[in-house]
Amino acid sequence: MLWRRSTAALVVSLGLLAGVASAQQQGNYSWVGYAHPPHPSDSCATYKMTINITVRDGRAVGLFQQEGRTQRNFDLPLAADGSFKGDAKVANGTIAVKGRITPAGGEINLDGYCRFGGPLKKT
Repeated sequence: MLWRRSTAALVVSLGLLAGVASAQQQGNYSWVGYAHPPHPSDSCATYKMTINITVRDGRAVGLFQQEGRTQRNFDLPLAADGSFKGDAKVANGTIAVKGRITPAGGEINLDGYCRFGGPLKKT
């Protein structure tokens, strides 16, 4: 009987901690930069991308736009550790989205025809 109460208390405590962590991560984050080419002769290094992420209610909602192209988006669940992962639709398929939100900022990576990303700044 005692172990049941202890287990229940642990579950409630972990739930509260997850809620606190999620609340601390809420906000807006951004990254602006150029693609990381697979090799030096690739034209990806000339492509500039802007990524804006809003974290709210346990979700990472992102808008990203390569200069001169259509704006795209993603809406992914945020794990308890601040990570998120999934795909976003682009003109000719999908681009893999992976990142992590931290109190200081975090990181973002978009991997498709080119690789974009780096450290996020909290805005």
